[in-house]
Amino acid sequence: MSSSGGETLEPVPKKSQAEEGERMRTVRQYLDRAVDNLIKKLEQKHFINEMPKELDPEFLFALQNRFASNMKKRMRQYIDERLNESDLATKLNDLDQLVKDTEHSINHLAWRPRKERTVESSVIAHDLMVSSAHKEKLEHLLNDADTECADLCAQIKEAERRMKDNQTVLSNMEKSYDVLLNNLVQDTNL
Repeated sequence: MSSSGGETLEPVPKKSQAEEGERMRTVRQYLDRAVDNLIKKLEQKHFINEMPKELDPEFLFALQNRFASNMKKRMRQYIDERLNESDLATKLNDLDQLVKDTEHSINHLAWRPRKERTVESSVIAHDLMVSSAHKEKLEHLLNDADTECADLCAQIKEAERRMKDNQTVLSNMEKSYDVLLNNLVQDTNL
């Protein structure tokens, strides 16, 4: 299957559930929920409401559903590619194995950082950077969707304009035929 950019979209092989640990399954669940929430937003009737009322609502509904379906497939494929590129499943499994293999002494009190939110602030700052990067990628996807929607709207408006022009031409031709026919009838009556 080809995308509009000419690139070939091939399904990304997912690792089996046995190879993916609990953490990776949780990550996938959260990412799937995020994609589903975005698709729910896309499936709202914003596109249909912006179209001219003369257009067939079933056709517009089908276009909107097709667009949402394509976006859902592409977003999931993009996420799977990024997860496979970074080999996140293996890294999370390795982390789980390290935690499992580490001896945990109950008697020893480990050093802890001060409680003035130093670690929390550091984690929050990192989370913000990661969230900002993901937000930019999602904004880019949304901008692409908006552009595609605007292109579709322009195509529909152009088709509507051509249809009105054709109707005007046909009406003018019909009137000129009527005038010609009346002239012929009058000439034959004389």
